[in-house]
Amino acid sequence: MDILLWEQLPEDAKEAGTQGLKSEDEIARFTVDEHLSLVERTNLFLAGGHLVQQRKAVDSLPALLKASGRAGWEAVQTNLQVTLQNLDADAQLATAEALAAAVQQHALPDTDVADCLLPLAMANNRSKDTSEEEAEAWLQLLLDMLPALPARQLL
Repeated sequence: MDILLWEQLPEDAKEAGTQGLKSEDEIARFTVDEHLSLVERTNLFLAGGHLVQQRKAVDSLPALLKASGRAGWEAVQTNLQVTLQNLDADAQLATAEALAAAVQQHALPDTDVADCLLPLAMANNRSKDTSEEEAEAWLQLLLDMLPALPARQLL
């Protein structure tokens, strides 16, 4: 079998071979310190990450709440609220679903569900900018919270 050297390849083959490669700047932009905690990584992705990284942060919310509880929520809450204002409908749905999964998995004690998640779910459910599908997802989160909410919250 003959082996072609780079110099022997036609120019169009050379271009095709390098199209998928990323520049060092692109690689550096998406490189994250592997020693960051889940809370730190989630905050990093929410605050300034690429859309894919923000979605990863949203998807990690149940695990973060299970591992870090209320302290984890308080650490990421502000960045999550700011990011939610700029996320597309799919990401909004994913956020509501991730928080619903956290509630279903009992990732937070009932009192923390009421104190931490209820205000966010209520605010997003009442927003005028949400689509019907988004409103339904936030409403589903509220319904999932019902068993965890104290009676005084329901009156």
